[in-house]
Amino acid sequence: MGPRKWICIDGTCTIRLNCSSCYSCIELLGLMKKKFNSIPLGLILGLACPILILFGIKVYSFEHMSFWIFLKTGFSTRTISPWLKMATLFNLAPFFYFINDNRIRLAQGIVFATILSGLVIVYFTFM
Repeated sequence: MGPRKWICIDGTCTIRLNCSSCYSCIELLGLMKKKFNSIPLGLILGLACPILILFGIKVYSFEHMSFWIFLKTGFSTRTISPWLKMATLFNLAPFFYFINDNRIRLAQGIVFATILSGLVIVYFTFM
């Protein structure tokens, strides 16, 4: 006999043997993955990741400036492009994680955010 576990789904509690392989638990895990698998959520995550990396670059290299002055100066002098390139590169980590976790819509949102960041990079590089 395997270990017995109490499982409560929708207020109904039952004892299951080897809960990790029963269909109701697998179905519940599938619903959790579907809930957090959307393109807008991936877009928000894909835009937030480079902003966090830019904040880390600012803290490490430009500690005498505030974050808003760092961004404002970078955009006005058009020197934000190399930092944004490096920050956008870090979108690869969540992209590959969500691809391997079979959350395709979330990964598509990250790709869309990366394309938007790429358009900003191209604008500041060539204009």
